[in-house]
Amino acid sequence: MSPMSELPGAVGGGTATLLQQVGETMFPGITQTVRLRSKAPELRLGHEIVSDLPLQVCLFFNACYFPFWLACELASASAKYEHLNYLYKIVLVTVLVAVVLIEVTRLYLGYLGNLTEKVPELAGFWLLTVLLQFPLQGFLLLNGDLILLPLERAACAVMFCMILAELWTGFVALRRITRHQAKKFHLMQMRYRGDAASAGGGGSFSAGHVTTNSEGGGVQELNKDK
Repeated sequence: MSPMSELPGAVGGGTATLLQQVGETMFPGITQTVRLRSKAPELRLGHEIVSDLPLQVCLFFNACYFPFWLACELASASAKYEHLNYLYKIVLVTVLVAVVLIEVTRLYLGYLGNLTEKVPELAGFWLLTVLLQFPLQGFLLLNGDLILLPLERAACAVMFCMILAELWTGFVALRRITRHQAKKFHLMQMRYRGDAASAGGGGSFSAGHVTTNSEGGGVQELNKDK
């Protein structure tokens, strides 16, 4: 076979190796993930990454947009504060303080729960979103008594859309990670039962072996007496 005929195969192999190295550099662990997909489910269960990419994208853009939203809200509040009645002055300040504290806690729990695949943190993130942040953002966006300015309305509308996206992606991620953790728990339980059964079988075998030896010794002693 001539060297020219072997050239396309060598070029193809070198290109595949180069692409594999580039992919492993940019996305660590992607080669191992592809290999695990071809194996049995019980083998890849403990190595599979179940962090949700759409949720992580939403959290990233939310974290980047939050300072801009806060600056718009503070500027709008300072511009319209004197025109609000006494009750809505207190309500606006209270809601803004609550939204900032909840948002920081919510984003932290979302990042921690999704990246480390922890169900309690991710569940806390989703509950804070659906029970507190969603109603508060709706109040800031839809309540006309707050004298909404155009900049404030646009900023709150974008934040409200982000929260809606996080509600859906967070629910999907929470359900997926919960099912994955349940499968891992059942798999560990089956392994534990298998190890316990193996240990029990080995113990009975050892006991029988000792019993057999003792009986053989007794037979030999009887033969000596005879």
